[in-house]
Amino acid sequence: MTLTRAGCQLAPVFDGQLNQVFHALGNTNRRWIIDRLAEGDVSVLELAEPFALSLRGVLEHVRILERCGLVRTLKESRARTCHFDPDTLLAAEQWMRRSLWRSRRRRLGSLPGDWPWGERPEGS
Repeated sequence: MTLTRAGCQLAPVFDGQLNQVFHALGNTNRRWIIDRLAEGDVSVLELAEPFALSLRGVLEHVRILERCGLVRTLKESRARTCHFDPDTLLAAEQWMRRSLWRSRRRRLGSLPGDWPWGERPEGS
């Protein structure tokens, strides 16, 4: 699906999960939570300790990360343990790499070796 606005074609609408991942990563607190969980699993209570947020506020960030697949939680008695799932982040990274390489290929197409006659025309 492609969106248009004022006669300009916009980028295709991407997979909902990818959009959710970028939305989730747009928040500093959630990026910090991902960094912390990359070191190992911890409880929501442990995640909340360094924040000036309430436990409820941290839990809401964790829920957003969980909805997009970056974090999984497991309720063990009264504690909720959080686990980082890097596969979801890798999917976003792969999308970024593809986009970056497409851009680089377009720019590389203007190198002299890519001209059909082997060199650039004079004055270009």
